[in-house]
Amino acid sequence: MAIFLLPAILIYTWHKDHSKKHTGIALVLILIVPIVSLLPFFINNPIGTMQSILFSANRSATGDFASPDIATTLSLTGLIARLPMIVLLALVYAAVWRKEIRIYGSALAIFIIFIGFNPVLFFQYLAWIIPFIPLAINEAASFDIRRQLSH
Repeated sequence: MAIFLLPAILIYTWHKDHSKKHTGIALVLILIVPIVSLLPFFINNPIGTMQSILFSANRSATGDFASPDIATTLSLTGLIARLPMIVLLALVYAAVWRKEIRIYGSALAIFIIFIGFNPVLFFQYLAWIIPFIPLAINEAASFDIRRQLSH
């Protein structure tokens, strides 16, 4: 799930000082934990590890909810089924790039898009958005106050 946040975080980091070096350092620091965590599994069984990672991207619609998403209802599979989610995520990244939304607002939007368009949905996915609701509200309110003060 965090992979969808990575572009927004890197864009946000880039906007802080327009430094390729700082953005690269942020990318390395973000990737250290997953790489170190996966390394023993990758050394033990590289093919099985890659299949396990890719399983999340291409598995069939299942989960804790009885109602399927639109792609499953229309019998869409593969990339075509994920296309609406990819387009919406790209719009969020564009909004972050244009500084229309900030980091917590983008995280909330990304999680909501993931939950709304992912054919595989489990109850714990809903809990992921909860911490970002007050953070995004606070971020939006403080952004409005700063904008009003600057005018």
